[in-house]
Amino acid sequence: MARRRIGFALLLLLAAFGQVRPGRAAEAADGGEAIPPLSRQQIEQIVRDFLLREPDILFQAAQIHEQRRKNRPAAELRGTIADARAALTDARAPSIGAPAPKVTLVEFFDFRCVYCRRMAAMLEQIVQENDDIRVVFKDLPILGPVSTTASQAALAARLQQPDRYHVFHQAMMRANDLSGARILGIAGELGLDLDRLRRDMAGPEVRNELDANGALAKALGIAGTPAFILGESLIPSSLSKPDLLRRIEEVRRACETTC
Repeated sequence: MARRRIGFALLLLLAAFGQVRPGRAAEAADGGEAIPPLSRQQIEQIVRDFLLREPDILFQAAQIHEQRRKNRPAAELRGTIADARAALTDARAPSIGAPAPKVTLVEFFDFRCVYCRRMAAMLEQIVQENDDIRVVFKDLPILGPVSTTASQAALAARLQQPDRYHVFHQAMMRANDLSGARILGIAGELGLDLDRLRRDMAGPEVRNELDANGALAKALGIAGTPAFILGESLIPSSLSKPDLLRRIEEVRRACETTC
């Protein structure tokens, strides 16, 4: 049932972006009787409402994508990660932890992703407990307009006060309400200039960073959040703290002999 719902949503997405004709999308998804053709605007609204109502469907789709990704040669994936290393570990990227780390963990996340939100406090703890780890945050808003607004605000906050990104990030990960008003409320509570924040949210620097993150995620085959790059590996799902620490230790040991 989940696969059929995912398939229907993806067919609608393809229709919305012109990959299949709208009139054919419903027929293909239903497997039988066609319904009247929908306009592009109607399809986009259906997809938007569907994903806002059931954001976990993208996580399920990502799991299916991961099964397919396993067929990708490991050497090819390692090569792609190596080629993207400079972008992944850019010293200017939002991050917490050691300035000269032995281990760098890169997280692609969405502020509305329930699994990302669950892992936020854990990543904070890991950095506090290990002085040789850096966590790099790559905003990847894939769960709709609210996610995009949240990422725009976080990156705009960083342009205004670099040290505010992390505090802002954590506050939004804890917030039950991510409406535009609440996002601006959090920014105000942190002493940010709201007029400048609004301008920067719509500015080229924020847009370029989000576009770059999206292109990087696509190159790496990342289709959902959270997704992590650790060493030469892509981890396309959330992890328990013991499992993540075990993987970090493996990278740390490898670095002792090769770094």
